[in-house]
Amino acid sequence: MARETDIIYNEALLVKQAQPELEQLNSPSSTAIWSNWLMVFARIIHLFEVKMDLFKAEVQEIIDNNQYGTLYWWALRTKEYQHGELLQFLNNHYVYPAIDVAKQIVGLVSITDERGIVKIKAAKIVANQPMELSAQEAQGLLSYCQQIRPAGTRIAVESLPADLMKVSLNIYYNAQIDLDNLIPNVEAAFVNYINTLEFDAVFYVNKMIDALQQVPGVTKEQVEVINIAAKQGTDPYTSFTSKYQASSGYFKIDPDFPLSATFNYIAG
Repeated sequence: MARETDIIYNEALLVKQAQPELEQLNSPSSTAIWSNWLMVFARIIHLFEVKMDLFKAEVQEIIDNNQYGTLYWWALRTKEYQHGELLQFLNNHYVYPAIDVAKQIVGLVSITDERGIVKIKAAKIVANQPMELSAQEAQGLLSYCQQIRPAGTRIAVESLPADLMKVSLNIYYNAQIDLDNLIPNVEAAFVNYINTLEFDAVFYVNKMIDALQQVPGVTKEQVEVINIAAKQGTDPYTSFTSKYQASSGYFKIDPDFPLSATFNYIAG
């Protein structure tokens, strides 16, 4: 870490004072030439050390981003996939001849190692919302990953539509609050909770309750869970009481069970 200028100056001053041939340079004036030159030297060394810190950080970032075959490496490489483009073998590795951000369709990715298989769960972003890749896009991503993979690595690519949720709650509120204003705020708080979860993160019931209790007008400790259930695709709904991890990596409210119909408000 770069030393401060004053520290470098004082260290240089100690070296100077240890040199008998320099003992005549002893003017206490802040404008003394020897003192000014010592300060110039200290500032140059400080700037050099700052540059070295930046250089070391840049080198470390390159090293961290190129640990070949790690889960983090896979996450970075997956987001670099350019749909519709072919890789070229240059300088002993596969790269795109040109970077085209518009073709980098993978906006969200989760990498796990499941019994020796690198599982890549991916989604794209459409209108600021996660969405599954098309069958062609998912196949293209798999082909890309198979081309860049370390030898012998087995890969699986998965991109699914959002896991649907239906949520039944009793929400107690202060009767002095206008219910017409409270309802959209509560629903927005719930939607914000699921939308701000990290991709492939776990939905925690207690954290969802905490988010709703922050809405002005909701009575503290008075959000009662009647039932929370989720499902993927055509699977049946699975109720849960503590936590749930979406198979797709993200959630969506089932349009057949809107919050306006499943949230019950009770004045207190």
